[in-house]
Amino acid sequence: MSASPMEKNKHSSFLDRALDGDFSINAEILIYAVLILVAVFTRFNDLDSRVMSHDESLHTYYSWRFAEFQDYAHTPLMHGPLQFHLIAFSYFLFGDSDGSARIPVALIGVVSIALIYVFRHWLGRWGAIIAALLMVISPYMLYYQRYVRNEAIVVLLALLMFWAVFRYFENRQARWLYLLSISLSLHFAAKETAFIYVAQLLAFLGLYLAWDLIKRPWDVVWLRNVFIVGFSILLVGGIIAGIGFFGESSGGIENIFSPVEPLDPTASGSIEAPGGLHPALAFGAWVMIAGFAISAFATIRRFGKELRTDFPALDLIIITATLTLPLLAAFPARLLGFAPLSSQGSIFSSRTGIVVLIFFLISAMVGFLWNWRKWLIAAGIFFGPFIILYTSLFTNGNGLSSGLVRSLEYWLEQQGEKRGGQPWFYYLFLQIPMYEFLPAI
Repeated sequence: MSASPMEKNKHSSFLDRALDGDFSINAEILIYAVLILVAVFTRFNDLDSRVMSHDESLHTYYSWRFAEFQDYAHTPLMHGPLQFHLIAFSYFLFGDSDGSARIPVALIGVVSIALIYVFRHWLGRWGAIIAALLMVISPYMLYYQRYVRNEAIVVLLALLMFWAVFRYFENRQARWLYLLSISLSLHFAAKETAFIYVAQLLAFLGLYLAWDLIKRPWDVVWLRNVFIVGFSILLVGGIIAGIGFFGESSGGIENIFSPVEPLDPTASGSIEAPGGLHPALAFGAWVMIAGFAISAFATIRRFGKELRTDFPALDLIIITATLTLPLLAAFPARLLGFAPLSSQGSIFSSRTGIVVLIFFLISAMVGFLWNWRKWLIAAGIFFGPFIILYTSLFTNGNGLSSGLVRSLEYWLEQQGEKRGGQPWFYYLFLQIPMYEFLPAI
């Protein structure tokens, strides 16, 4: 007896069904295929015709030196080392040219657009298609996905971070924690915007977790009240610290909305040594620590071992916070008035190194109390690529110190520079409507 058509389709291969005429192309897949083809053309077409900009010339020159087995050492002036490794590898594969220098960002741009497909589960089928379309035609996206800088890399790593977080909330599989770890590691190796992304992620997860805790039944009412008070103190501390940070970055609270004169690129100057943090920032940080301690006490007393099993947001917070805590040593170093680490300095011979060690021990202790096996794997996934990239494939020992401390030190100092001298309305009323309508939509 011959097999039924259903049984035939069930056991036949993809190629057999296509040759038999039983295979139909999904319209959604077809749309994505068209978008990806358009992305490939717009990102890769004529990559080498535009002259290299100032930033590109620095990135390509030191990448070329790296590809030629000459010295390359990380410096926070040019952000993280990831792009230098990618460009050097592109030179190795395709030869050194302007076009081959831009191949990594162009490829990453196409992959970022294709990755939107996995978000259709949350955005909806048409929502994801529209998001991918907007990424294809966005002037900013197109520009930076043909430009030798870090922005295109950050987009891909941010998407991977969001994907890991969303999927872990759904099924709590450990692999999503590991994807989160590698996305954070590579982001810190790409650009210091990783600190901003981590802060935003922890703020969201913290608020989500707090709301989840408040909604659950508390056997002891006073413990619930203590948690609410502690969390409120934490929020107030965060607001005070934010005011202090933006006040320090703008040269004073009163100057936040004041226009400044553009910097003179011919003027001489140097980075000043940190003399401590803005008073509001320091005070806010201590208030946040106090609020966190109070709310953590109440939470642990009430839920105990349930914290390991019933709160996916807490798992994500622990992975994100413990892996990145050692990289925040520059903050307490500034608070304590420590001198900045020199370009040839090592954290192992400085007082700041003690802060790094203390932070790492705190992270390890929390990780082991949570789940030592998962934390060790996540830590290996995070610090493995971080060490390899910042040491320039183990050729620059001081690169590890530079990545752990100097990156944040340098860019904390640079926040007050306002290099472009733009007025406060520059991004809101000029940049977004004309060039970056995607976030506005």
